[in-house]
Amino acid sequence: MDGKPLKCSFQLNGGDKLDSKFLLAELTSIEKKENETMAEFNCRFVKILSRIPRGVRPGNGTALVFYINAFDESFGFLLRDKDL
Repeated sequence: MDGKPLKCSFQLNGGDKLDSKFLLAELTSIEKKENETMAEFNCRFVKILSRIPRGVRPGNGTALVFYINAFDESFGFLLRDKDL
């Protein structure tokens, strides 16, 4: 076991409280960094999404749009063509 799931879980449960407007803005503008692995990006995306209060958290369809938009155009088009 490499500890990444444990690290991601710890990051999800800890940390500071941020304003829901800030978290929503962060989610809508999230981008995968060039040197970031998919596991790291997925953890970061889920962390942001899970910290948004339920009352203002986007639904699954909207979150999927933000997820797809986080990638460069060529990879984003591949994801859009899949039946997610």
